[in-house]
Amino acid sequence: MHHTLTESFFPNRCPYCRQILEKNRLHCPDCAVQFPRKPYLRELPYSGICIAPFTYSDTPAKAINGLKFTNTVFNAASLGQRLAWSVGLLYGTDQIDLVTCVPLSEARQAERGYNQSELLAQKAAAVLCKPYAETAVKIRNNKIQHHLSPQERAENIKNVYEIMDSSVVKDKNVLLIDDICTTGATITECARIIKRSGAKSVYCAAAALVY
Repeated sequence: MHHTLTESFFPNRCPYCRQILEKNRLHCPDCAVQFPRKPYLRELPYSGICIAPFTYSDTPAKAINGLKFTNTVFNAASLGQRLAWSVGLLYGTDQIDLVTCVPLSEARQAERGYNQSELLAQKAAAVLCKPYAETAVKIRNNKIQHHLSPQERAENIKNVYEIMDSSVVKDKNVLLIDDICTTGATITECARIIKRSGAKSVYCAAAALVY
Protein backbone atom coordinates (compact mmCIF):
# COMPACT_ATOMS: atom_id res chain seq x y z
CA MET A 1 0.00 0.00 0.00
CA HIS A 2 2.76 2.39 0.99
CA HIS A 3 4.57 1.68 -2.31
CA THR A 4 1.45 2.49 -4.36
CA LEU A 5 0.88 5.69 -2.40
CA THR A 6 4.48 6.76 -2.95
CA GLU A 7 4.14 6.05 -6.65
CA SER A 8 0.99 8.13 -6.94
CA PHE A 9 2.57 11.11 -5.17
CA PHE A 10 6.01 10.75 -6.79
CA PRO A 11 5.57 8.86 -10.06
CA ASN A 12 8.69 7.89 -11.99
CA ARG A 13 9.53 10.31 -14.76
CA CYS A 14 11.43 9.75 -17.98
CA PRO A 15 15.09 10.61 -17.29
CA TYR A 16 15.35 12.47 -20.60
CA CYS A 17 12.13 14.51 -20.93
CA ARG A 18 10.56 14.22 -17.41
CA GLN A 19 7.28 12.86 -18.78
CA ILE A 20 5.45 10.66 -16.22
CA LEU A 21 6.09 7.02 -17.01
CA GLU A 22 3.80 4.04 -17.10
CA LYS A 23 4.55 1.38 -14.52
CA ASN A 24 7.79 -0.58 -15.05
CA ARG A 25 9.08 1.67 -17.83
CA LEU A 26 12.62 3.10 -17.58
CA HIS A 27 12.08 5.81 -20.23
CA CYS A 28 9.26 6.97 -22.47
CA PRO A 29 8.69 5.62 -26.01
CA ASP A 30 9.16 9.11 -27.51
CA CYS A 31 12.71 9.34 -26.15
CA ALA A 32 13.49 5.68 -26.89
CA VAL A 33 12.95 6.16 -30.64
CA GLN A 34 15.50 8.99 -30.57
CA PHE A 35 18.27 6.98 -28.87
CA PRO A 36 21.41 6.74 -31.03
CA ARG A 37 21.45 3.56 -33.12
CA LYS A 38 25.13 2.87 -32.49
CA PRO A 39 27.50 3.61 -29.61
CA TYR A 40 30.06 6.41 -29.62
CA LEU A 41 33.79 5.75 -29.31
CA ARG A 42 36.74 7.68 -27.92
CA GLU A 43 40.34 6.59 -28.20
CA LEU A 44 41.98 6.72 -24.80
CA PRO A 45 45.33 8.47 -24.24
CA TYR A 46 47.43 5.30 -24.10
CA SER A 47 45.57 2.35 -25.49
CA GLY A 48 42.08 1.07 -26.08
CA ILE A 49 38.81 2.93 -26.35
CA CYS A 50 35.96 4.17 -24.20
CA ILE A 51 32.44 3.54 -25.53
CA ALA A 52 29.17 5.25 -24.61
CA PRO A 53 25.51 5.11 -25.65
CA PHE A 54 25.22 8.91 -25.67
CA THR A 55 27.12 12.12 -26.18
CA TYR A 56 26.93 14.59 -23.30
CA SER A 57 24.35 16.87 -24.93
CA ASP A 58 20.73 17.90 -24.47
CA THR A 59 18.51 15.13 -23.10
CA PRO A 60 21.27 12.64 -22.09
CA ALA A 61 23.02 15.44 -20.19
CA LYS A 62 19.77 16.20 -18.33
CA ALA A 63 19.44 12.54 -17.33
CA ILE A 64 23.07 12.30 -16.14
CA ASN A 65 22.94 15.65 -14.31
CA GLY A 66 19.72 14.57 -12.59
CA LEU A 67 21.47 11.43 -11.37
CA LYS A 68 24.61 13.29 -10.41
CA PHE A 69 23.33 16.47 -8.82
CA THR A 70 19.64 16.16 -7.83
CA ASN A 71 19.45 12.64 -6.33
CA THR A 72 17.33 11.34 -9.22
CA VAL A 73 18.69 7.81 -8.78
CA PHE A 74 15.88 6.35 -10.90
CA ASN A 75 17.76 7.69 -13.96
CA ALA A 76 20.53 5.13 -13.39
CA ALA A 77 18.29 2.28 -14.57
CA SER A 78 17.78 3.58 -18.12
CA LEU A 79 21.33 4.92 -18.46
CA GLY A 80 22.73 1.62 -17.16
CA GLN A 81 20.57 -0.33 -19.61
CA ARG A 82 21.86 1.76 -22.52
CA LEU A 83 25.43 1.29 -21.27
CA ALA A 84 24.89 -2.47 -21.28
CA TRP A 85 23.50 -2.22 -24.84
CA SER A 86 26.70 -0.41 -25.95
CA VAL A 87 28.90 -3.02 -24.30
CA GLY A 88 26.97 -5.90 -25.85
CA LEU A 89 27.25 -4.38 -29.33
CA LEU A 90 30.90 -3.35 -29.31
CA TYR A 91 32.68 -5.56 -26.80
CA GLY A 92 30.34 -8.52 -26.60
CA THR A 93 29.54 -10.03 -23.21
CA ASP A 94 31.22 -13.44 -23.28
CA GLN A 95 34.68 -12.18 -22.39
CA ILE A 96 33.61 -9.88 -19.51
CA ASP A 97 34.07 -11.48 -16.08
CA LEU A 98 33.48 -8.54 -13.78
CA VAL A 99 31.95 -5.03 -13.81
CA THR A 100 33.35 -2.20 -11.71
CA CYS A 101 33.31 1.62 -11.59
CA VAL A 102 35.48 4.68 -11.18
CA PRO A 103 35.42 5.49 -7.43
CA LEU A 104 34.41 8.77 -5.81
CA SER A 105 36.23 10.38 -2.92
CA GLU A 106 34.79 9.53 0.52
CA ALA A 107 33.85 13.17 1.08
CA ARG A 108 32.02 13.50 -2.25
CA GLN A 109 30.24 10.20 -1.74
CA ALA A 110 29.18 11.18 1.79
CA GLU A 111 27.88 14.52 0.49
CA ARG A 112 25.95 12.91 -2.39
CA GLY A 113 24.93 9.73 -0.56
CA TYR A 114 26.02 7.47 -3.42
CA ASN A 115 28.48 7.16 -6.28
CA GLN A 116 26.57 7.74 -9.54
CA SER A 117 29.12 5.70 -11.52
CA GLU A 118 28.60 2.78 -9.14
CA LEU A 119 24.81 2.92 -9.66
CA LEU A 120 25.34 2.91 -13.44
CA ALA A 121 27.80 0.01 -13.20
CA GLN A 122 25.48 -2.02 -10.96
CA LYS A 123 22.54 -1.52 -13.34
CA ALA A 124 24.66 -2.40 -16.38
CA ALA A 125 26.04 -5.48 -14.59
CA ALA A 126 22.50 -6.66 -13.83
CA VAL A 127 21.47 -6.29 -17.49
CA LEU A 128 24.64 -8.08 -18.65
CA CYS A 129 24.18 -10.80 -15.99
CA LYS A 130 27.74 -10.20 -14.72
CA PRO A 131 28.97 -9.76 -11.13
CA TYR A 132 29.67 -6.25 -9.86
CA ALA A 133 32.51 -5.48 -7.44
CA GLU A 134 34.20 -2.39 -6.08
CA THR A 135 37.85 -2.66 -7.06
CA ALA A 136 39.52 0.73 -6.58
CA VAL A 137 39.38 3.41 -3.93
CA LYS A 138 40.22 7.11 -4.17
CA ILE A 139 43.05 7.76 -1.72
CA ARG A 140 43.74 11.41 -2.44
CA ASN A 141 41.51 14.37 -3.24
CA ASN A 142 42.50 16.15 -6.43
CA LYS A 143 41.30 19.30 -8.16
CA ILE A 144 38.00 19.04 -10.04
CA GLN A 145 38.90 17.79 -13.51
CA HIS A 146 36.53 19.85 -15.64
CA HIS A 147 38.36 23.12 -14.89
CA LEU A 148 41.66 21.77 -16.23
CA SER A 149 43.35 21.39 -19.61
CA PRO A 150 43.92 17.84 -20.98
CA GLN A 151 47.59 17.91 -19.86
CA GLU A 152 46.63 19.16 -16.40
CA ARG A 153 43.93 16.48 -16.14
CA ALA A 154 46.45 13.70 -16.80
CA GLU A 155 48.81 15.08 -14.12
CA ASN A 156 45.98 15.82 -11.67
CA ILE A 157 44.76 12.22 -11.70
CA LYS A 158 48.09 10.48 -11.06
CA ASN A 159 48.38 8.43 -7.84
CA VAL A 160 44.80 9.27 -6.84
CA TYR A 161 43.47 5.69 -6.87
CA GLU A 162 44.58 2.36 -5.54
CA ILE A 163 43.27 -1.19 -5.78
CA MET A 164 41.56 -2.50 -2.65
CA ASP A 165 42.26 -6.20 -3.26
CA SER A 166 44.18 -7.32 -6.34
CA SER A 167 42.83 -10.89 -6.05
CA VAL A 168 39.41 -9.56 -7.14
CA VAL A 169 40.74 -8.51 -10.56
CA LYS A 170 43.56 -11.02 -11.05
CA ASP A 171 43.30 -12.80 -14.44
CA LYS A 172 39.86 -11.23 -15.02
CA ASN A 173 38.47 -9.31 -17.98
CA VAL A 174 37.09 -6.20 -16.28
CA LEU A 175 34.46 -3.75 -17.57
CA LEU A 176 35.19 -0.33 -16.02
CA ILE A 177 32.35 2.23 -16.02
CA ASP A 178 32.28 5.99 -15.44
CA ASP A 179 29.44 8.48 -15.80
CA ILE A 180 31.08 10.91 -18.27
CA CYS A 181 34.29 10.62 -20.32
CA THR A 182 35.84 13.94 -21.37
CA THR A 183 39.54 13.48 -22.16
CA GLY A 184 39.63 9.94 -20.77
CA ALA A 185 42.29 10.80 -18.16
CA THR A 186 40.32 9.48 -15.16
CA ILE A 187 39.10 6.22 -16.69
CA THR A 188 42.57 5.61 -18.20
CA GLU A 189 44.25 5.98 -14.81
CA CYS A 190 41.75 3.61 -13.17
CA ALA A 191 42.20 1.11 -16.02
CA ARG A 192 45.98 1.36 -15.60
CA ILE A 193 45.94 0.43 -11.91
CA ILE A 194 43.41 -2.38 -12.46
CA LYS A 195 45.64 -3.80 -15.22
CA ARG A 196 48.74 -3.35 -13.06
CA SER A 197 47.02 -5.38 -10.33
CA GLY A 198 46.78 -8.43 -12.58
CA ALA A 199 43.63 -8.00 -14.66
CA LYS A 200 43.82 -9.75 -18.02
CA SER A 201 42.15 -6.83 -19.81
CA VAL A 202 40.09 -3.72 -19.02
CA TYR A 203 37.20 -2.55 -21.20
CA CYS A 204 36.08 1.06 -20.65
CA ALA A 205 32.57 2.50 -20.98
CA ALA A 206 30.70 5.63 -19.87
CA ALA A 207 27.13 6.86 -20.02
CA ALA A 208 28.22 9.77 -22.24
CA LEU A 209 31.23 11.13 -24.10
CA VAL A 210 31.96 14.87 -24.12
CA TYR A 211 32.83 16.26 -27.54
